[in-house]
Amino acid sequence: MWSNAELMSTTSRSYAIIGAGMMGCEHIRNLALLDDARLIALAHQHQTAVSNSK
Repeated sequence: MWSNAELMSTTSRSYAIIGAGMMGCEHIRNLALLDDARLIALAHQHQTAVSNSK
């Protein structure tokens, strides 16, 4: 397991979002505003919702 110092020393933070509905899309838009954020995974029950959120 990583220590807090190791986690804080990274240049970017990775995020995964479960759900590509209205709130999931809002989270994606907000992450796009952050310089150090990387969206690494997006999961949703329906593939169409994932495709539409790109």
